[in-house]
Amino acid sequence: MRIAYLNINKAAKARARRLIDYLAGLDADLIGLGEMTRSNADAFRDGFAALGYRHSCFKAPDGPKGSIGVVSRNRFSQMRIAYMQSRSGHDGIPRIAQIHERGLDLTFVYFPNHLKKIPYFRRLLRDGRKLVRSGSAAALIGDFNTGDKEDYGGPKGFFTGQEEFDGLKRMGFRDLMLEGNPGGREWTWVSTFGNGFRLDQSLGTEGFAERVSAARYDHMPRETQMTDHSAMVIDLD
Repeated sequence: MRIAYLNINKAAKARARRLIDYLAGLDADLIGLGEMTRSNADAFRDGFAALGYRHSCFKAPDGPKGSIGVVSRNRFSQMRIAYMQSRSGHDGIPRIAQIHERGLDLTFVYFPNHLKKIPYFRRLLRDGRKLVRSGSAAALIGDFNTGDKEDYGGPKGFFTGQEEFDGLKRMGFRDLMLEGNPGGREWTWVSTFGNGFRLDQSLGTEGFAERVSAARYDHMPRETQMTDHSAMVIDLD
């Protein structure tokens, strides 16, 4: 099984078509899409469906803001957007998608920046604790807009949400992109000032990590300006 993820940066029209062709070319069975919007949802759903990805999970947000989406070649027993209660302080955008099938629990995310991401991290910390304790083969995959201290290449020196991100690893989630990626730690987003950051992360429980045969970043979509993020590709035995 191959899983891919890419922040598509609200791509539309010609850029959307290029990204669909690129992602389909990765030959992934399941693809997470960060920063999908109401205006490009139909183009991505229809474009992927024409290439064999006939199953999708996406809830359009109000307005122009981006949210999370997933497309798949196969039907899953559970494939849904996970909503949060308004009292939790979230920003009202669908940012978490959950997939369950064949003993796998997959969570795809597209997190906001700054303090707006904290309620979503609290959700992952709560759910992640249950997944680790249960022994589930589970993974958290996506654009967290956060990493650990070594992932921050800017002058401030730390991420908002860094403590929460580190908390996921302390509770038992392994850093799949560092463990399985031949290139090790690599930047997945670069600012206009040239500062690099590793914002795109894949964390897995012990049961999931044991099934990973390869994990890598693909910088081509970012370097060719199809989008502003690098892609992640994960292969499972």
